[in-house]
Amino acid sequence: VYDRASLDARYKAVADMIALPVCSTSSQCSSVAVGAKPCGGPWRYLVYSQVNVNEGELRRRTDELFVFEREYNMRNGIASDCSVPRAPTPGCVDGMCVDLNHR
Repeated sequence: VYDRASLDARYKAVADMIALPVCSTSSQCSSVAVGAKPCGGPWRYLVYSQVNVNEGELRRRTDELFVFEREYNMRNGIASDCSVPRAPTPGCVDGMCVDLNHR
C-alpha cells in the first residue's frame, strides 16, 4: 500500500535510527540523503553519528525509502520544485553531530 501513513512510517524509522548524534570528533559524523523528490534526487540530507548507527542498516532503510517514495509520488501524482538540496558539512560541535553549514 503506497499511502501517506506508510511513507511517514519509513521516514520515522530512519529518523529514529539517527536520533542520538553523539560524537567526540568530526570524523564520527556523516550524512545521508533521504527521500525522493518527484523531479529526482533526495528531499534533504540528515546528519548522523557513526558512533551508534549501523550504517549498513541505515543505507538499506534510506534506499528502501527512496524506492517507496518514488513509487508513492508516481501513483499519487505528487509534484515538487526541482531544486537540489545542499549537501551538509557534518561536524562535531559540543558533543553532537551537526551540519556546519547551518550553525
